[in-house]
Amino acid sequence: MPVELKFCFEFDAVANIEPWGEPGRAKLHWFGLTSGRYWIETPVGEVLRYTNEILAVKGWPSCHVDYQVARMFEDLQQCLPSVLEAVPLDIAQIVAQPGWPDRVTAFIEEGEERENKWDLIEAALDWWQDRHIDTLHLKHGQNFHLWRTDDEVHVQWETMDNYDGSTPVFLVPKGCVNIGVVQFRDAAYGFCEAVLGEMRGRVDAIKRNGWLRADCSLDVEHLADEQTRREQAFLEVRNRIIATEWTNVRAQLMELVEQIGRAERVGMNERGRGDIGPV
Repeated sequence: MPVELKFCFEFDAVANIEPWGEPGRAKLHWFGLTSGRYWIETPVGEVLRYTNEILAVKGWPSCHVDYQVARMFEDLQQCLPSVLEAVPLDIAQIVAQPGWPDRVTAFIEEGEERENKWDLIEAALDWWQDRHIDTLHLKHGQNFHLWRTDDEVHVQWETMDNYDGSTPVFLVPKGCVNIGVVQFRDAAYGFCEAVLGEMRGRVDAIKRNGWLRADCSLDVEHLADEQTRREQAFLEVRNRIIATEWTNVRAQLMELVEQIGRAERVGMNERGRGDIGPV
């Protein structure tokens, strides 16, 4: 039976949200009003949950990522149509194998003709990048890849590094879970709908009562318009269908695999000759 996954969040009270800008010119907006915490429940634990060790070092008030929830809301929507498109198994097995990112990085950095290498990498791996979410807005954030094969969505993540080289940042620093496509779709869409619903309530309350904070300004009309735009954009995301030309991707990926293998063999031979030393 498919294991379950859930995207979770909670908002800060509007009165407690830190405004953007200098005193006297501070303001808030739709994105800022989503200030709060978010995390992902998975069968192997809560992802984007901090360790007790890092909380003790940093003194952060929450065990979950404390940031604007809109960041995950936007990132997830951007990749969802691609994530829900099935990837041929032979292609997925290449890019999901352990060590693949390191092999690509080494290939780029070694030798010359970087521009030609980048052209090939973009042609072979643009579809993979479309299924990627980074958390560069967080220190020591996690990288996510999400892709579908057959009736499963694979959610894979890894932490970029540790704080001060030794203190673990996240409770579940890396992992991969396989989720039934229907359950994943419901979880992802449900998260987006919940964020929009919570924000709709905030926007309606502000329209009804006016903006009551004196420490910052807010354009109520623009806020309402943005809420409407984001609701419409989400409907477009739900209806968007991706149709990748997998035959072309496969050809480019096979060429990339061949070139990486050739470069690795050359490197091994050169290192081998270096080990022999002068006669």
